[in-house]
Amino acid sequence: MPLLEPDPAKLRPRARPGAPAADRVPEDRAGGTPEPLRGDLVALLGAEKVLTGVSDLVRYASDASPYRFVPRVVVVPEDVDDVSAVLSYAHGKGREVVFRAAGTSLNGQAQGEDVLVDVRRHWTGVEILDGGARVRIAPGTTVARVNAALARHGRVLGPDPASAVACTVGGVVANNASGMTAGTTRNAYVTLASLTFVLPTGTVVDTAEPDADERLARAEPALCAGLMELKAEIEADAQGARDALIEAVAEALVFAAKAGADPAKVREALMGGFASSRILEVHAERMLKRTFDPGFRIELHQKDLGLALAGAKALGVALPNTANAQQLFSACVAQGEGRSDHSAMVKALELMANHSL
Repeated sequence: MPLLEPDPAKLRPRARPGAPAADRVPEDRAGGTPEPLRGDLVALLGAEKVLTGVSDLVRYASDASPYRFVPRVVVVPEDVDDVSAVLSYAHGKGREVVFRAAGTSLNGQAQGEDVLVDVRRHWTGVEILDGGARVRIAPGTTVARVNAALARHGRVLGPDPASAVACTVGGVVANNASGMTAGTTRNAYVTLASLTFVLPTGTVVDTAEPDADERLARAEPALCAGLMELKAEIEADAQGARDALIEAVAEALVFAAKAGADPAKVREALMGGFASSRILEVHAERMLKRTFDPGFRIELHQKDLGLALAGAKALGVALPNTANAQQLFSACVAQGEGRSDHSAMVKALELMANHSL
């Protein structure tokens, strides 16, 4: 063979004799979508919205990632009602559903081995609102197309993923994509004002509607109850961390005062280093000035921390800082400070130290 003459055969994968190729379509999908899945979805949506041929399944088996998963069926819904119908069906049958828009992610989350839903083909559109201050976008619209529409108003979307020319807003929101310049101040979660979503049961919720919370609570009472429990736990945990910092500030000031140092100068010194924080700035000043008008009352903190500690006990998790803050708040309540701001925690520490600021 002459030098450098192409030999296409060398590019073909070498299969072991008698063994199937490594990327062979699974047996149950070799003839396309199996029954009764094929018939069920065609009856539900119409044949034009259900791709069942083996060539279609293989076409959707790959995306920008290095992975390959052959779906059992591909659904191409045209509207929210179609999506609701698919999810309701899958929920009742115990089937898995994966949504795919552009498929530009490198991690394979737009692939699945059961029901794959294409939300790009019929899901494009941009509506500029408030002179470009807001924009309503269909999930199959690319970021580049949205930015082109916003350009005449001198604006761009907050998220700026590197694949903006191909990736869609649906994937950007689902992954909280940001890009090199968005950071945490312009990512998808921060810049999102509202959205219409469909739950696995088929329930449709538009968060822009003024009664969205009430309608969701009526449609999904168990889900809402669970979400509110999680919300209470998260808020209580976060408050416990803040209260622990307030306690640390109060301890530092009382210790400084009893040691003969000027608490105000100690606060000033701490503000100039890594210990600087909003809590040190605001609550230490309240402690020094003895201004305890409630921003958030101690009695409410006591309740929230009680919920956090009860939840931690049920899970077998120790929260020592939260427990310490709860004890100090209980002491404040016993002193009649339940309606004071939580910075009045310093009074309990002063009582324990037998010394006031």
